[in-house]
Amino acid sequence: MQKNSVFFLFMGLILQTNQQFAIDNDNLIPLLSHPHKQEQAIKNQNLLLFHPENELLKFFLRPIKFSPHGIEHFFMHTYNHEKYTEYLPYTLDHMIQFLEYGQQHQQDERYALSIIKLFLQKIKGCDFVNSYSLITAMPKLAQNLTPYVQKKEASFLQELQQSLKKRFSHIFSTYSSYFQKNPDAFLEALSEQIAKKTNEVQTQQHIDVEHVRKDILRFLEICMNKLVWSPHEAYDAWISINELAEQSHNFLTKKLINDADALDDIYWSLIHRFCYFIEISHDDISEEIFKQIVSDIYTQDLLLFAIEEQENLITSKKDFLLRKIKNHYAPKPSIEKMPEHNITASNNQPL
Repeated sequence: MQKNSVFFLFMGLILQTNQQFAIDNDNLIPLLSHPHKQEQAIKNQNLLLFHPENELLKFFLRPIKFSPHGIEHFFMHTYNHEKYTEYLPYTLDHMIQFLEYGQQHQQDERYALSIIKLFLQKIKGCDFVNSYSLITAMPKLAQNLTPYVQKKEASFLQELQQSLKKRFSHIFSTYSSYFQKNPDAFLEALSEQIAKKTNEVQTQQHIDVEHVRKDILRFLEICMNKLVWSPHEAYDAWISINELAEQSHNFLTKKLINDADALDDIYWSLIHRFCYFIEISHDDISEEIFKQIVSDIYTQDLLLFAIEEQENLITSKKDFLLRKIKNHYAPKPSIEKMPEHNITASNNQPL
C-alpha cells in the first residue's frame, strides 16, 4: 500500500489552496502588456505565497523552542489556536517533541502523564484522525514513551536516598539521647521507618507508571475511534487497520499497555471503526475490494483476530467483521457465489 507522508499531505493541501486562487496564464499575458496591470498581477502572485491558510500551516509546522519564551509562545499561540484541532489530526509531532525533550532532561513518568493528558484533551476536540499519520506516529510514540514506564533503578534509588537522608537527619537530631540510652529499640524503630519509606516510594512509582499506561490506552483508543479513510481507498483502509493492530501489539511488547485485555480493547476499537467505515461507504466500495478483504480474512494470519474472546458465546472479531461485510456485500448475486471464499463464520456456520 502506498502511504502519503505528512509532508506530502500538507503539500497537497497547499497546492489545493493555491489552485483555488491561481491566475489563469492565458489571461495573464495581456495583463503584462500594461505596466499598471503588470504591477497588480505581480502583487496578486505574491499574495498567493502569503495566503493566510498557507501561513497558518507553516506556523503550525514550526518545531517547539524549549525555552521559557518558546514554551509560553507554543501554548498561547499554537496549542490554544482555534485551528489547532484541524492541524493535529495530520501529525502528532508536537507531542513527540515534548516526550523527547523530557527524555533528554531526565523527566519521570509524571511528566509523561502530563504530556499525554495535554494532547488527549486536544485529540478529543478533533473531528477525525488521519490513519496514515497515526501509523507514522505510533513507533515514535512507543520509542519515546518506553523509558517513562521502565523500572528506573537509578532514579528510584536516588529519590529514596534523598528522602531517607532528610528523614534520618530529623530523627538523629531529635532522638540522639534516646539512641544513646536504648540503641536496640532505636535501631528497630529506624529499620521500620526505612522499610515503610522504601515501600512508599516503590508504590508511588508503580502507581504513576500504571496511570501512564492507562492514559496511553485512552489516547490510542480515542485516536482509533476517530479514524477516517476515503471510500475510494477502501483496501488501503483495510491495510492500515492491520498495520495499526501490529503497532498496538508493539505497545504491549514494550509494556506500554498493561496486558492482552488492553490490546483486545484496541483491536475491538479498530474493528468497530472499520465496520462503521464500511457502513457509510459501501456504495463506493467495489466488489473486487470486498472480495480481497474477505480473502485476507480467511487466508492471512492477522493479529487483529489473534486474541480470543473472554467467553465462547461471544461473537469473535473475525465473525463480527464478516457479518458486517455480508450486510452490504451479500445482496449482490456475484458475491453470494464467491468461488474462493463463501462468507461464513469461522465455525463454518452460515452468517
